[in-house]
Amino acid sequence: MPQGSLIKDLKVKSENEYVLVPDGFTLGAKVFTDRSYELIEVPAELEGATYIKVPIVDRITTGNDHLTFSLYRSSACFRRL
Repeated sequence: MPQGSLIKDLKVKSENEYVLVPDGFTLGAKVFTDRSYELIEVPAELEGATYIKVPIVDRITTGNDHLTFSLYRSSACFRRL
């Protein structure tokens, strides 16, 4: 497993930018690829977690296969924290 990486095979059906951020869920981290919003509070249990930075313009996208990925180990996944 690559150092700091939990997610592999990230695939997106969008022309917009998605970014895998290993160990980057920290105070001040950018939340979206198309906005400058930053995290102003991070629960201790999520500090330093790997996350996928997504474009806010894709928030209304539907479908089960818009965003897919595999995990290197058993994990909890959160959507829209």
